[in-house]
Amino acid sequence: MSHDPYQNYYAYQSQYPQFYGGAAQANPQDPYYSYYAQGYQSAPQSFTSGWFDFQNPQYLKGLLLAAGVTLLVANPKVQKTVLKGLAKAWSGLQYGIEEVKEQINDIKAELHYKQEMKASAKEEPADA
Repeated sequence: MSHDPYQNYYAYQSQYPQFYGGAAQANPQDPYYSYYAQGYQSAPQSFTSGWFDFQNPQYLKGLLLAAGVTLLVANPKVQKTVLKGLAKAWSGLQYGIEEVKEQINDIKAELHYKQEMKASAKEEPADA
């Protein structure tokens, strides 16, 4: 039983002859059928024709969102408000961390105190 190492190559060549000098055949099973049926797309006529696609709803949503963000970021009043909010959030975070550290130290002190009490309780009966 001999195995042809070029079997996949030949299969691909027969499936896509347009890449190998053959004429493109209309095959509806081909995943690129609609692309070849339309013909090759030419480059845009002008330099900016591909930049502005007002027919596409996603383009319009992105354009409006970017314009809104730009207006907010460029507004000095909004900048001050955002920076004040960030400063408050940062100080609140620092305060929270300090509180947690203080509680941890309190718990450590209580555990240390309990251990000393147990140790002194064990020593008292031995002395008596």
